[in-house]
Amino acid sequence: MANAIVVLDKPLVGHGVIRQLEFREPKWDEIMDIGDPYVWTPAPGDDRHVVATPIPEAVKRYADRLIADGDKPGDPMLLPRLGIRDTFNVRDAIMAFFLGVDPRVLAGSTPSPTSSSSIADGSPTPSEG
Repeated sequence: MANAIVVLDKPLVGHGVIRQLEFREPKWDEIMDIGDPYVWTPAPGDDRHVVATPIPEAVKRYADRLIADGDKPGDPMLLPRLGIRDTFNVRDAIMAFFLGVDPRVLAGSTPSPTSSSSIADGSPTPSEG
């Protein structure tokens, strides 16, 4: 799996300008140590569907460990400098590693990571906002 790239809404300025962050795929020991970065919860106002609800502490631990600079470890000290939009984009990138291989998502029994969903016959239904 390729590294995930998060293009920053607000570049980080220091010794240089950082316009994107990179995250590598999690490995066995990290997954077993940290666990899933989300839990499945009922969709607001629709008990027939579930949504992936982030576990902030798990997402943070993954981001700290998975930040990369190509094949080398990246600098986790950059993460506390992120604003809300970039923080949410990092959260989504971390969750996407897992949602992309989650059997429930692959089977079509849950909404996709973009908050759309389907009914039992596979036809799309409006997502809750």
